[in-house]
Amino acid sequence: MNEQQRLLRLLKLIALLSSPLRRTVRQYADLLEVNKTTIYRYFRTIEEAGYALLLDDQNQYYLDRSTVRSRHPELHFSEEEAQVLGDLVRSYDSPIQQDLLNKIYTHSTLTELADSLADAQQSVRYRILKEAIREERQVILRQYVSMNSQQIGDRRVEPIGFLHRDTLVEAYDVEKKAMRHFRIERIAEVKRCQTYFQNRGEHRHSQTDPFRVANLQSVDIAVKLTPTAAQQMKELYPATEPYLQQQGDSTIFSAPVNREFKLIDRLLLSLCDEVQVVSPPQLREHLQAFWKRNTI
Repeated sequence: MNEQQRLLRLLKLIALLSSPLRRTVRQYADLLEVNKTTIYRYFRTIEEAGYALLLDDQNQYYLDRSTVRSRHPELHFSEEEAQVLGDLVRSYDSPIQQDLLNKIYTHSTLTELADSLADAQQSVRYRILKEAIREERQVILRQYVSMNSQQIGDRRVEPIGFLHRDTLVEAYDVEKKAMRHFRIERIAEVKRCQTYFQNRGEHRHSQTDPFRVANLQSVDIAVKLTPTAAQQMKELYPATEPYLQQQGDSTIFSAPVNREFKLIDRLLLSLCDEVQVVSPPQLREHLQAFWKRNTI
Protein backbone atom coordinates (compact mmCIF):
# COMPACT_ATOMS: atom_id res chain seq x y z
CA MET A 1 0.00 0.00 0.00
CA ASN A 2 1.42 3.42 -0.93
CA GLU A 3 1.64 6.41 1.40
CA GLN A 4 -1.38 8.11 -0.14
CA GLN A 5 -3.59 5.09 0.59
CA ARG A 6 -2.27 4.87 4.16
CA LEU A 7 -2.98 8.54 4.74
CA LEU A 8 -6.49 8.19 3.30
CA ARG A 9 -7.27 5.29 5.64
CA LEU A 10 -5.82 7.19 8.60
CA LEU A 11 -8.04 10.16 7.76
CA LYS A 12 -11.07 7.90 7.46
CA LEU A 13 -10.28 6.35 10.84
CA ILE A 14 -10.02 9.78 12.47
CA ALA A 15 -13.36 10.75 10.93
CA LEU A 16 -14.95 7.55 12.27
CA LEU A 17 -13.44 8.01 15.72
CA SER A 18 -14.76 11.57 15.82
CA SER A 19 -18.34 10.60 15.00
CA PRO A 20 -20.97 10.15 17.74
CA LEU A 21 -21.08 6.41 17.02
CA ARG A 22 -18.46 4.41 18.91
CA ARG A 23 -17.05 1.15 17.57
CA THR A 24 -14.81 -1.76 18.57
CA VAL A 25 -11.42 -2.40 17.01
CA ARG A 26 -12.95 -5.22 14.93
CA GLN A 27 -15.64 -2.88 13.60
CA TYR A 28 -13.08 -0.23 12.62
CA ALA A 29 -11.00 -2.91 10.93
CA ASP A 30 -13.98 -4.23 8.96
CA LEU A 31 -14.99 -0.74 7.83
CA LEU A 32 -11.47 0.08 6.60
CA GLU A 33 -10.87 -3.45 5.25
CA VAL A 34 -7.69 -3.96 7.27
CA ASN A 35 -6.72 -6.24 10.15
CA LYS A 36 -6.86 -5.37 13.84
CA THR A 37 -3.07 -5.02 14.05
CA THR A 38 -3.21 -2.21 11.48
CA ILE A 39 -5.92 -0.43 13.46
CA TYR A 40 -3.81 -0.57 16.62
CA ARG A 41 -0.87 0.83 14.65
CA TYR A 42 -3.05 3.71 13.45
CA PHE A 43 -4.18 4.26 17.04
CA ARG A 44 -0.55 4.70 18.10
CA THR A 45 0.02 7.20 15.32
CA ILE A 46 -3.03 9.22 16.37
CA GLU A 47 -1.96 9.20 20.03
CA GLU A 48 1.58 10.21 19.10
CA ALA A 49 0.03 13.20 17.34
CA GLY A 50 -1.33 14.29 20.72
CA TYR A 51 -4.96 13.19 20.51
CA ALA A 52 -6.70 11.34 23.35
CA LEU A 53 -8.19 7.99 22.38
CA LEU A 54 -10.79 6.89 24.91
CA LEU A 55 -12.25 3.46 25.58
CA ASP A 56 -15.72 2.94 27.06
CA ASP A 57 -16.99 -0.01 29.10
CA GLN A 58 -18.12 -1.83 25.94
CA ASN A 59 -14.58 -1.84 24.48
CA GLN A 60 -15.51 0.83 21.96
CA TYR A 61 -12.96 3.48 21.03
CA TYR A 62 -13.64 7.14 20.34
CA LEU A 63 -11.61 10.32 19.94
CA ASP A 64 -11.51 13.30 22.29
CA ARG A 65 -9.85 15.90 20.10
CA SER A 66 -10.57 18.75 22.52
CA THR A 67 -7.78 17.59 24.84
CA VAL A 68 -5.10 18.50 22.32
CA ARG A 69 -5.92 22.18 22.07
CA SER A 70 -6.64 22.51 25.81
CA ARG A 71 -3.53 20.66 27.01
CA HIS A 72 -1.09 21.33 24.18
CA PRO A 73 -2.11 24.49 22.29
CA GLU A 74 1.51 25.02 21.30
CA LEU A 75 1.39 21.88 19.14
CA HIS A 76 -1.00 23.41 16.61
CA PHE A 77 0.28 25.40 13.66
CA SER A 78 -1.65 27.77 11.45
CA GLU A 79 -1.61 27.15 7.71
CA GLU A 80 1.08 29.83 7.27
CA GLU A 81 3.21 28.44 10.12
CA ALA A 82 2.98 24.92 8.70
CA GLN A 83 4.07 26.16 5.27
CA VAL A 84 7.14 28.01 6.66
CA LEU A 85 8.17 25.07 8.85
CA GLY A 86 7.69 22.65 5.96
CA ASP A 87 9.93 24.74 3.69
CA LEU A 88 12.61 24.90 6.38
CA VAL A 89 12.59 21.15 6.95
CA ARG A 90 12.74 20.43 3.20
CA SER A 91 15.85 22.61 2.90
CA TYR A 92 17.84 20.15 5.02
CA ASP A 93 18.77 16.66 3.90
CA SER A 94 18.18 14.56 7.02
CA PRO A 95 17.10 10.98 7.79
CA ILE A 96 14.28 12.36 9.92
CA GLN A 97 13.09 14.88 7.34
CA GLN A 98 9.97 12.93 6.37
CA ASP A 99 9.10 12.24 10.00
CA LEU A 100 9.25 15.95 10.82
CA LEU A 101 7.13 16.83 7.80
CA ASN A 102 4.53 14.27 8.84
CA LYS A 103 4.35 15.73 12.34
CA ILE A 104 3.97 19.28 11.05
CA TYR A 105 1.21 18.12 8.74
CA THR A 106 -0.51 16.17 11.49
CA HIS A 107 -0.60 19.09 13.91
CA SER A 108 -1.90 21.58 11.40
CA THR A 109 -4.49 20.18 9.01
CA LEU A 110 -5.13 16.51 9.74
CA THR A 111 -8.35 16.92 11.71
CA GLU A 112 -9.69 19.51 9.28
CA LEU A 113 -9.04 17.12 6.41
CA ALA A 114 -10.70 14.31 8.33
CA ASP A 115 -13.78 16.45 8.92
CA SER A 116 -13.90 17.47 5.26
CA LEU A 117 -13.52 13.86 4.18
CA ALA A 118 -16.36 12.74 6.48
CA ASP A 119 -18.63 15.50 5.17
CA ALA A 120 -17.81 14.61 1.57
CA GLN A 121 -18.51 10.92 2.14
CA GLN A 122 -21.81 11.75 3.84
CA SER A 123 -22.78 13.96 0.89
CA VAL A 124 -22.02 11.20 -1.63
CA ARG A 125 -24.07 8.65 0.30
CA TYR A 126 -26.99 11.06 0.53
CA ARG A 127 -26.85 11.90 -3.19
CA ILE A 128 -26.85 8.25 -4.28
CA LEU A 129 -29.75 7.46 -1.96
CA LYS A 130 -31.71 10.45 -3.26
CA GLU A 131 -31.16 9.31 -6.86
CA ALA A 132 -32.26 5.77 -5.95
CA ILE A 133 -35.47 7.13 -4.39
CA ARG A 134 -36.21 9.17 -7.49
CA GLU A 135 -35.42 6.30 -9.89
CA GLU A 136 -37.03 3.67 -7.62
CA ARG A 137 -33.95 1.46 -7.63
CA GLN A 138 -32.56 -0.84 -4.98
CA VAL A 139 -29.21 -0.05 -3.34
CA ILE A 140 -26.80 -1.95 -1.12
CA LEU A 141 -25.78 -0.29 2.13
CA ARG A 142 -22.21 -1.51 2.45
CA GLN A 143 -20.85 -2.40 5.89
CA TYR A 144 -23.79 -0.95 7.81
CA VAL A 145 -23.22 -0.83 11.59
CA SER A 146 -26.34 -1.99 13.43
CA MET A 147 -26.82 -0.67 16.97
CA ASN A 148 -29.45 -3.34 17.66
CA SER A 149 -27.36 -6.40 16.81
CA GLN A 150 -23.92 -4.79 17.17
CA GLN A 151 -23.06 -6.36 13.81
CA ILE A 152 -21.63 -5.00 10.57
CA GLY A 153 -22.95 -6.20 7.24
CA ASP A 154 -24.37 -5.31 3.83
CA ARG A 155 -28.08 -4.53 3.46
CA ARG A 156 -30.01 -4.58 0.17
CA VAL A 157 -32.81 -2.05 0.52
CA GLU A 158 -35.42 -0.03 -1.35
CA PRO A 159 -35.13 3.56 -0.01
CA ILE A 160 -38.27 5.69 0.08
CA GLY A 161 -37.36 8.84 2.04
CA PHE A 162 -35.30 10.69 4.65
CA LEU A 163 -36.04 11.49 8.30
CA HIS A 164 -34.68 13.58 11.16
CA ARG A 165 -33.03 16.34 9.12
CA ASP A 166 -31.81 13.86 6.53
CA THR A 167 -29.72 11.88 9.04
CA LEU A 168 -31.83 8.73 8.49
CA VAL A 169 -32.99 6.94 5.36
CA GLU A 170 -36.28 5.04 5.53
CA ALA A 171 -36.11 1.89 3.45
CA TYR A 172 -37.56 -1.55 2.88
CA ASP A 173 -35.03 -4.23 3.87
CA VAL A 174 -35.26 -6.89 1.15
CA GLU A 175 -33.76 -9.69 3.26
CA LYS A 176 -35.66 -8.96 6.48
CA LYS A 177 -38.85 -8.15 4.54
CA ALA A 178 -39.64 -5.13 6.70
CA MET A 179 -39.36 -1.36 6.78
CA ARG A 180 -36.26 -0.12 8.58
CA HIS A 181 -34.54 3.16 9.41
CA PHE A 182 -30.80 3.42 8.68
CA ARG A 183 -28.52 6.14 9.99
CA ILE A 184 -26.55 7.49 7.03
CA GLU A 185 -23.32 8.06 8.95
CA ARG A 186 -23.23 4.33 9.82
CA ILE A 187 -23.11 3.35 6.14
CA ALA A 188 -19.61 2.83 4.77
CA GLU A 189 -20.74 3.13 1.14
CA VAL A 190 -23.95 3.12 -0.90
CA LYS A 191 -23.77 0.90 -3.99
CA ARG A 192 -26.22 1.40 -6.84
CA CYS A 193 -28.14 -1.61 -8.15
CA GLN A 194 -29.70 -2.12 -11.57
CA THR A 195 -32.74 -3.74 -9.97
CA TYR A 196 -35.86 -1.59 -9.68
CA PHE A 197 -38.18 -1.72 -6.66
CA GLN A 198 -39.84 -5.13 -6.35
CA ASN A 199 -41.73 -4.64 -3.08
CA ARG A 200 -43.71 -1.44 -3.58
CA GLY A 201 -46.75 -2.94 -1.86
CA GLU A 202 -44.73 -3.25 1.37
CA HIS A 203 -43.52 0.34 1.39
CA ARG A 204 -45.05 2.40 4.18
CA HIS A 205 -43.85 5.25 6.33
CA SER A 206 -43.45 4.28 9.96
CA GLN A 207 -43.51 6.15 13.25
CA THR A 208 -40.41 6.06 15.42
CA ASP A 209 -39.61 6.80 19.04
CA PRO A 210 -36.86 9.31 19.98
CA PHE A 211 -34.31 6.51 19.52
CA ARG A 212 -35.58 5.89 15.95
CA VAL A 213 -37.00 2.46 16.75
CA ALA A 214 -40.01 1.97 14.50
CA ASN A 215 -43.41 0.30 14.72
CA LEU A 216 -43.27 -0.95 18.31
CA GLN A 217 -45.75 -0.29 21.09
CA SER A 218 -44.61 2.51 23.37
CA VAL A 219 -44.38 3.17 27.08
CA ASP A 220 -43.72 6.45 28.90
CA ILE A 221 -40.43 6.65 30.79
CA ALA A 222 -38.65 9.26 32.90
CA VAL A 223 -34.91 9.25 33.53
CA LYS A 224 -32.78 11.76 35.45
CA LEU A 225 -29.47 12.57 33.72
CA THR A 226 -26.32 14.44 34.63
CA PRO A 227 -25.32 17.23 32.20
CA THR A 228 -22.71 14.91 30.67
CA ALA A 229 -25.23 12.12 30.10
CA ALA A 230 -27.79 14.54 28.65
CA GLN A 231 -25.23 15.92 26.21
CA GLN A 232 -24.22 12.45 25.10
CA MET A 233 -27.86 11.44 24.60
CA LYS A 234 -28.44 14.51 22.38
CA GLU A 235 -25.31 13.83 20.33
CA LEU A 236 -26.09 10.17 19.76
CA TYR A 237 -29.85 10.58 19.31
CA PRO A 238 -30.73 14.16 18.23
CA ALA A 239 -34.47 13.36 18.23
CA THR A 240 -34.36 13.10 22.05
CA GLU A 241 -33.59 16.80 22.50
CA PRO A 242 -37.23 18.03 22.66
CA TYR A 243 -37.85 15.58 25.51
CA LEU A 244 -35.00 16.85 27.71
CA GLN A 245 -35.98 19.35 30.41
CA GLN A 246 -33.66 21.09 32.84
CA GLN A 247 -34.47 20.49 36.52
CA GLY A 248 -31.96 22.09 38.86
CA ASP A 249 -28.53 20.62 38.26
CA SER A 250 -29.99 17.63 36.43
CA THR A 251 -31.90 16.99 33.22
CA ILE A 252 -35.07 14.90 33.00
CA PHE A 253 -35.68 12.83 29.89
CA SER A 254 -39.42 12.15 29.71
CA ALA A 255 -40.82 10.54 26.57
CA PRO A 256 -42.69 7.61 25.06
CA VAL A 257 -40.19 4.95 23.94
CA ASN A 258 -40.51 1.48 22.47
CA ARG A 259 -41.86 -1.04 24.98
CA GLU A 260 -38.87 -3.34 24.44
CA PHE A 261 -36.49 -0.51 25.45
CA LYS A 262 -34.32 -1.12 22.38
CA LEU A 263 -31.23 1.12 22.17
CA ILE A 264 -32.10 3.11 25.27
CA ASP A 265 -31.09 0.10 27.40
CA ARG A 266 -27.56 0.08 25.97
CA LEU A 267 -27.27 3.84 26.32
CA LEU A 268 -28.40 3.91 29.96
CA LEU A 269 -26.11 1.05 30.94
CA SER A 270 -23.15 2.73 29.24
CA LEU A 271 -23.91 5.79 31.41
CA CYS A 272 -24.89 3.88 34.55
CA ASP A 273 -23.06 6.26 36.91
CA GLU A 274 -24.68 9.28 35.26
CA VAL A 275 -28.37 8.29 35.17
CA GLN A 276 -31.23 7.45 37.52
CA VAL A 277 -34.42 5.71 36.37
CA VAL A 278 -37.47 7.50 37.76
CA SER A 279 -40.17 5.40 36.06
CA PRO A 280 -41.51 2.89 35.19
CA PRO A 281 -40.34 -0.05 37.33
CA GLN A 282 -40.31 -2.23 34.18
CA LEU A 283 -37.40 -0.20 32.83
CA ARG A 284 -35.32 -0.83 35.97
CA GLU A 285 -36.16 -4.55 35.82
CA HIS A 286 -35.26 -4.68 32.12
CA LEU A 287 -31.89 -2.99 32.74
CA GLN A 288 -31.07 -5.37 35.60
CA ALA A 289 -31.89 -8.42 33.45
CA PHE A 290 -29.99 -6.98 30.49
CA TRP A 291 -26.93 -6.39 32.70
CA LYS A 292 -26.99 -9.94 34.06
CA ARG A 293 -27.29 -11.48 30.58
CA ASN A 294 -24.31 -9.53 29.31
CA THR A 295 -21.98 -9.87 32.31
CA ILE A 296 -22.31 -13.54 33.18
